[in-house]
Amino acid sequence: MLPEKEELRRFKYRLQDVVDDLTRTAELFHQFTLPNFSRETEFVSLKGKGDYPSSAAILSRRRHSEKRERVPAHDK
Repeated sequence: MLPEKEELRRFKYRLQDVVDDLTRTAELFHQFTLPNFSRETEFVSLKGKGDYPSSAAILSRRRHSEKRERVPAHDK
């Protein structure tokens, strides 16, 4: 469903009203100096040699486990 023209017009005016604040905020953050930070990191895989599990596979397993019948702990 698309917004009505009047709603878009109000949104346009709201955005125009905050441009100065956004510009000043960006200028403020531009003045910050970020520290030179690095650390040695080792990445490991939970699956196979040099292979990471894909999020699709993780979600698929999660959906599959949600479909299984849930048994209350006291019935096990």
